[in-house]
Amino acid sequence: MKPGSTKGLVLETTNLEADVATLKENGVKIDGGIQEQQWGKFVTFNDPDGNGIVLQSTSPDA
Repeated sequence: MKPGSTKGLVLETTNLEADVATLKENGVKIDGGIQEQQWGKFVTFNDPDGNGIVLQSTSPDA
C-alpha cells in the first residue's frame, strides 16, 4: 500500500487521556482534541506517513 493510504485505523485504549498526553509529548499533532460520544471518547491523528488513526476508549456502558 502507498504511504498515507490507510484511513480510519481504530485502536482501543483503557486510558485515552494518558495516551493522548504521551502522543503530544512525542510531537503528534492532535487538532480536534478528545471528542465525546455516547459510546465513549476518541481522538484522530495522522502517523508520520499520513495514515489516519483513531484512538478510542469505549465506555463500559456502551
